[in-house]
Amino acid sequence: MLRGPFRALLAVFAFLASAGPAEGRSAAPEADRAIEKFQKAFAEGDEAALRELLTEGFTRIDGGRVLDVPATLTLARENAAPRPVARRVSDSQTRRKQNTAWTRYRVTMVMTGPSGTDVVTLHETAVLVYKDAAWRLDLMTSVPARGTPESP
Repeated sequence: MLRGPFRALLAVFAFLASAGPAEGRSAAPEADRAIEKFQKAFAEGDEAALRELLTEGFTRIDGGRVLDVPATLTLARENAAPRPVARRVSDSQTRRKQNTAWTRYRVTMVMTGPSGTDVVTLHETAVLVYKDAAWRLDLMTSVPARGTPESP
């Protein structure tokens, strides 16, 4: 049986273990996976998956437009409808502190249709929060990379 300071120390470790993922680079892959899941759900117009990945107060700044959750879901649905879109994340640089992560990355979109294939590259940034045992996007910005058409 544990006594005195040992019991208190064990309680502190148990609390820290339940507070969320550990700080540092070890949790960055979890946040990066949330971004990749978002890109897939957005490309497919999967509203249910997007709702799971976004906070209630999520804001997306896209091409000068400020979008809340419903507007982001509409944009995803509209962009997925005309033709298949593949979205690939690269050059991700993610940092985190406690239950908040921020990242910047490149998204390459390949859109294929009857008239051919278009490729658009975007630079995106995102702030994620660890809530309800999952990383969720709270803020996102998206701008076209130089030399590419405007984002859809």
